[in-house]
Amino acid sequence: MDNAWTWLKRANARAVCAWCAIALVLVTAYWTWRLWRPADLPNPPIPPSTTVPAPSGLNLLDILAQERSTFTNQMARNPFFLPESLQPKVETPPAAVVQGETPPVAGRTVVPPTPAVQSPKPVKTNLKYQGLLRRDDGTMTALIEDSRSRHANFYPAGTNVVGYRIERIAPEELDLVQGAQTVTVRRGVATSVEETPHVN
Repeated sequence: MDNAWTWLKRANARAVCAWCAIALVLVTAYWTWRLWRPADLPNPPIPPSTTVPAPSGLNLLDILAQERSTFTNQMARNPFFLPESLQPKVETPPAAVVQGETPPVAGRTVVPPTPAVQSPKPVKTNLKYQGLLRRDDGTMTALIEDSRSRHANFYPAGTNVVGYRIERIAPEELDLVQGAQTVTVRRGVATSVEETPHVN
């Protein structure tokens, strides 16, 4: 004890205070860590269970087998299928009877009536004689414009225009012939002619 007291009197007071302060800080830090992070408690081991859990009572396989035995295969495939006893009966309407028709007689050939052929209506076309042109070979051609095509073309004598044959070409007029009918078309004047369509 005397030796410790003698050493303490000779020791440096500043060094002793510094070491005491460091020791205080370390002890405080240790107990703070122990306070905020306590030691982990060991978990007790769980003994293995030897009992088998009781069934829940919902056996889906038995339910499906019961449903399958209740319904036929066709009804099981189609949940919207109704048995024949519940299906609505569809009645076939009776065949319509057409009045005025005579049933065919055995041994007699029925000839269908021939539809009447309507005569085609004549089509009116306006022709306008624009003038004539003499070719190098001396052939006279007439410049004729028709309202159907709205174009003017040169036609020599003897050719047909909308069903009429050009009979004569003159500087001021030309003659068109269709059968016993003759139509005179004057230059610059639109003349209406009837074109009879051909019947096939």
